[in-house]
Amino acid sequence: MRTYLLRGTLPHSLTAPIPLHQNRQAKHFEIAGGLRTTQDAKRTAAKARADQKKQDLTNKTDQTGPGLNKHMRLDMEGDGTVAGPNVTAQSFTFVLERPSQQ
Repeated sequence: MRTYLLRGTLPHSLTAPIPLHQNRQAKHFEIAGGLRTTQDAKRTAAKARADQKKQDLTNKTDQTGPGLNKHMRLDMEGDGTVAGPNVTAQSFTFVLERPSQQ
């Protein structure tokens, strides 16, 4: 519906905006103050989590990267020797077949 036509037809007393709060600016400052305190708490918690994560990454004892070294890392024992045959991981081979064209 075209509201400008409705507002032009009805009397102003029916279409005048009604304020939600008497003092809009005071209410804004009240809400903003509450949000500042909660945002500061969230920001502090996020910084603590980031610092902890950064510290965990720098204190990591195993410095091998992902990829082929991961399987060796899983097969290694604590003293650096390769684990026996009963502890090794199974390997799977996937064969991709192309559909025959007819």
